Amino acid sequence: MKFLDKLYKDLLTPSRASFINEITKEPLTTNEVIEQIHDSFEVASDVMIKKAETKLANTKTDDLALRKERLGFGQAKGVKENQTALKEKEEYDEMLKNVLYFQQSYPQFKVIHESQVEEICKKYNLVLGGADLYRGDIPEKNIKEIENFQKGSIKEQDLKYIDIGATWGGSPESTYSTYLSCKDCHFSGSYIISHTDYSICAPLKDMDTKGQKLNGYKLEREIPDPVVLFPLRDKFYAIVSKWGLEGQDQSLTNEKSN
Repeated sequence: MKFLDKLYKDLLTPSRASFINEITKEPLTTNEVIEQIHDSFEVASDVMIKKAETKLANTKTDDLALRKERLGFGQAKGVKENQTALKEKEEYDEMLKNVLYFQQSYPQFKVIHESQVEEICKKYNLVLGGADLYRGDIPEKNIKEIENFQKGSIKEQDLKYIDIGATWGGSPESTYSTYLSCKDCHFSGSYIISHTDYSICAPLKDMDTKGQKLNGYKLEREIPDPVVLFPLRDKFYAIVSKWGLEGQDQSLTNEKSN
């Protein structure tokens, strides 16, 4: 029997072996999936730092192409590729600076970028919405965590700002500098305010979707795993509180994920 097992394994290519292992492994319990989600949020800033550092180290720019562009040869060979590389480098450099800044300025909480929130929501069938749309329960320990989150400790320039007067019914993102320049001149048609309401990632069934539009994700199995976020500038969020099956029927604890 051992000989047949060895022969079987020897006949498998690495990709086939990986596929077999994937489809035959034991499904995760709901609690194990919740733990994965929580871990994804907890390590998000460190993952972003590593990703940005790797991209910055590996993204090469072409000085010769830059000189061509400065001379006006915008469509010369290598110029477009260099523009793309420079833009990517600038984006990751800014991302890295922001993550490091938030870590150093606010060690009391972890941060996560909006792009990472979207990835987690898509992977685990969650949706992101305002706290006012959440209809599920909140355990008392998480209520205390949210109550103890010190909004007032966040500097004005690090808050998220929205322009509630830019378009009818819309709330496009704005900036702190625009807020400073417009706060005393509402005749311009803009009315800039800081966005100090919580957001939450939760299953769709726990959200009030009346009058709302779901943008993007196809939801399947729902994992009861709300995560409360507080919006910051440049598409970042502070991670405020998270919970799973607390307060629910304990028979759900060993439910398997499909």
